[in-house]
Amino acid sequence: ENYFPLWTKKRVRKSIKIKGIFIDLPQVRKTVSTLPLYEAKFIPKEFFSNVVWWVYSSKVAMVLFKDEPVIVVVEGEDFAKTYANVFKQMWRQAKK
Repeated sequence: ENYFPLWTKKRVRKSIKIKGIFIDLPQVRKTVSTLPLYEAKFIPKEFFSNVVWWVYSSKVAMVLFKDEPVIVVVEGEDFAKTYANVFKQMWRQAKK
């Protein structure tokens, strides 16, 4: 079962806002525009990767989307801070 719709409902119930950086393609922009409580920016398609990552609390979750997704969660303040800083830099360079 696809977890994303369930997670989105739970996130909306708790009024959790998130930021995301996506590949700049028309179909991606259309999908992202429907996501509630979501602030999105976009980067050129040549930066596409099957790996996404999320930073939350003191954790970094990295997900490889293939036939069988692979998820690695690393817990540690230093890891979370580093990935949060990388995200901040990417956010500054991405466009709306």
